[in-house]
This record gives sequence, structure tokens and C-alpha cells, in this order.
Amino acid sequence: MKKQVLIFAILFALLFFGVGYTDYITNIQMPPSPVTLQLGQQLNVNFDYFTTNAGGVRIFVRPVTNGAPSPDYGAHGSPLYPAGINS
Repeated sequence: MKKQVLIFAILFALLFFGVGYTDYITNIQMPPSPVTLQLGQQLNVNFDYFTTNAGGVRIFVRPVTNGAPSPDYGAHGSPLYPAGINS
């Protein structure tokens, strides 16, 4: 019975998570995280990504405080990043 449950769980994970989830972001690089950012202080984030979406993707980085969007943050919109493997 345990073996059947394990096999079912693996097949479910492959079916549910393996279909349509081919895009990813890796190699995220940013400066060491301070406890707080001062008002107006900028933070640059570098990353590599892969997408199969022919129309490209938009990638957003947003600040979070205690699991919720940080109050009064300012951010730019996202450019349209092309399909493929890019940085």
C-alpha cells in the first residue's frame, strides 16, 4: 500500500507540476540584504531565465515585509523579456 501511494504521488507530481511549468529563473544575484532600505534607495537584481513563451515574459521583483507587500514601495514596470535563455 505504501508503495502504491508513493507511486501515485510521484505520478501526480509529474503530471501536475510537469505540464506547462517549463519557465524558470535561476542565478539570482543581489547585494547582501540590509534589514531595511531607505526611502528612495535602489536595489538592482540580476538573474538568468528561460521561457518557451513565444511572446516573451515580464518579470517583476517586489519588496515583501512579513509576507505581505511592503507599504509605500516604488517600482518600475517590467520590460518584455524575449523567449529563450537570457540574462
